[in-house]
Amino acid sequence: MAEALFRDAVSGDDGWSARSAGLSAQSGAAASEYAVKVIGSCGGGLKRHRSQEVTEEVVRSADMIVAMTNRHVQKLLSRFPEARDRLCLMRSFDPASPTGSDVADPFCGSFSDYQACCETLRNAMPGLLAFLKERE
Repeated sequence: MAEALFRDAVSGDDGWSARSAGLSAQSGAAASEYAVKVIGSCGGGLKRHRSQEVTEEVVRSADMIVAMTNRHVQKLLSRFPEARDRLCLMRSFDPASPTGSDVADPFCGSFSDYQACCETLRNAMPGLLAFLKERE
């Protein structure tokens, strides 16, 4: 969902792109029905999305890595310590979010869990975009 929201936020105008990957992802799986519906209700699309696992190539090719949880940050650092300077937590871009907060994973949850996750991601998106613009 974060990738789709990011794509919609930048509309391809800024030369930025996003590529999502999961630490426990089964490569090639479609997005969940609820994720597709929630993002679709925001005007985005996930019907063509396929999951992929975090790999050395994915990490190496990333200018920035945005993790959803502190646990993800720790796992990424243990597997890819060289990524330390490119790694940040998604909710750190939402000034209203408590420091160090995680994005709640809606996996296997209800439709409202997916809606809440989407709202959390949307709240962080303006700060993420501002951060990227500052780095240009």
